[in-house]
Amino acid sequence: MEPATDAGVRWNLTVIDPPSFPFTHFLFDTVRMLAFTLEELGQQVSVTQNRLEDGCLNVLIGVHLLDDAAQVEEIIDSGKPFVVLQTEMVHGRTINREASSRVDRVILPLCRAARAVWDSSPENIAALATLGIHAELLVFAYQPRLKEIALKADRDIDFFWYGSVTEHRRKILTELDRLGYNVAVSFDAPPLFRNDLIARSEIVLTLRHSDEMTHVPHARILYVVANECVVAGEGGDNIGPLEDVFLWDRKDDVIDFLRLVRARPDLRELGPALRDRLAKRPMRDFVAPLVEAVAA
Repeated sequence: MEPATDAGVRWNLTVIDPPSFPFTHFLFDTVRMLAFTLEELGQQVSVTQNRLEDGCLNVLIGVHLLDDAAQVEEIIDSGKPFVVLQTEMVHGRTINREASSRVDRVILPLCRAARAVWDSSPENIAALATLGIHAELLVFAYQPRLKEIALKADRDIDFFWYGSVTEHRRKILTELDRLGYNVAVSFDAPPLFRNDLIARSEIVLTLRHSDEMTHVPHARILYVVANECVVAGEGGDNIGPLEDVFLWDRKDDVIDFLRLVRARPDLRELGPALRDRLAKRPMRDFVAPLVEAVAA
């Protein structure tokens, strides 16, 4: 697909980063994937913290972190055009099963005022439709500029998990450790330290949040696969286009499956092979139609 070349459009990715919330950096790989892809399509791109830019199409990322209706009104009343990139799981009138009024106070008003709403989950798009919001599917796929980790020849970590450790995840991590594997866990390490742990790992885990929240973290998996490390673990409801680029099991008990993956003699060859498969689906092919539609 030919890159978009509308020189009259500039894009600004506005990352919502509340001072009281220390984990916004979990969204940074998502932000970079979109920024790199827009640039690959010939677009001018900036990234700002909590600020919409004049003369730009602003993409709001992390709107679920807003909690003040006055901030929402300020964004809408500014008159600056914006797109909402919806990144969290919608269930009824909740975000990530959170019982609060944030959907009605924040999400819906922003989505109604947006030039477009993008979401990577077909399930979310259906849920938003029941709330009167039309969302377009943004497929996260291969972005070559994410390749930045040199995997180590001597990898001393069998399984690496990074992210929050829920009760469901803790049970799996504890059992792998009990079985004698070297298991590394990091909740919110900065990329410098996280990436070194990835470079030392044979397998990076993907695990469900809980039995109620089973979605697959697309950006996390794509980042690791782009860096040629094997991702293995549990699938989920929104596995979609990722089903053949990481190793996952349909069973409730994933431990036996992970043991089989760790024992594979071709494990070192799998990472590059899965990256090559992913590379056949460049993210620009999925983003270009959205760019053309919203810029028009």
